[in-house]
Amino acid sequence: MDVVDYVGVVAFFYWIAGLILVGCSLVLGKVRAIVSYGKHARGWVASKQPPAIVHSLLIRGTVPNKVAWTSFYAIGLVINSVLIREYFYLKDMNLRSLSTSIMFEIHVARRLIECIYVHVFTPRYLPLFHYAAAVSFYFFAPLTPFLDALLYPAVPSPSQVAAAAILFSAASLMQCFVHIRLAESRALGGSKYGVPRGGLFELVASPHYTAEIVMYTAFLIASNGLGFFAFLNWLWVFGNLAQSALETNAWYKRTFVKSMLPPRRKALIPHIL
Repeated sequence: MDVVDYVGVVAFFYWIAGLILVGCSLVLGKVRAIVSYGKHARGWVASKQPPAIVHSLLIRGTVPNKVAWTSFYAIGLVINSVLIREYFYLKDMNLRSLSTSIMFEIHVARRLIECIYVHVFTPRYLPLFHYAAAVSFYFFAPLTPFLDALLYPAVPSPSQVAAAAILFSAASLMQCFVHIRLAESRALGGSKYGVPRGGLFELVASPHYTAEIVMYTAFLIASNGLGFFAFLNWLWVFGNLAQSALETNAWYKRTFVKSMLPPRRKALIPHIL
């Protein structure tokens, strides 16, 4: 086995472990209570006092919100930029992986700019476990198309690349507008949460998560549907954001009176979920 094979094995077990954790948190309330944080946190299971190490890793905030989210995208941007550079040294440069990586580069660069100039963060701190999990994601996500290109080479048609680019562009614009709307509503309410209304917020509680899933679907299309790691990455993103969207929707219903919420709004997928 060479270095690429070893990295591929590590990446495989990383995505599988992540999918198992996401799956358990979706169906097991105790796991969900442990891994939830922020406004979704429901306290320790059965109101028991957690062990000190658990409290330090999972509950006690350590990294400021803005610092945490900004560093996630900065790490992803740096790693992805290095990998794009490496593509040009490959003997058979793969159009599939290059197009996916370019889209990912645009995505993390935009998100980094939004974290610095658009988002209004709550004065909250991220627990070490959640920070480490997010950092690891933005380490492995840029590797996904690179590994697929080397281990499962296949070049998509120009129409597939074009379809993926159009889908990605539309989802990116949608997410950008949603983030601006969220920032405006947060700025009006200070550090308090409100109920964003209008546009896609009338259909789903977390349209920025919907847009994120659409973007990763574009990455999957650009991988010609043969990207094994791209598929694992998509499953992880869908499962994680679906859980967050369901929790957010439930939180809105618990926190605000019914008359303040759109009557037929779903969590993530209009009219379905």
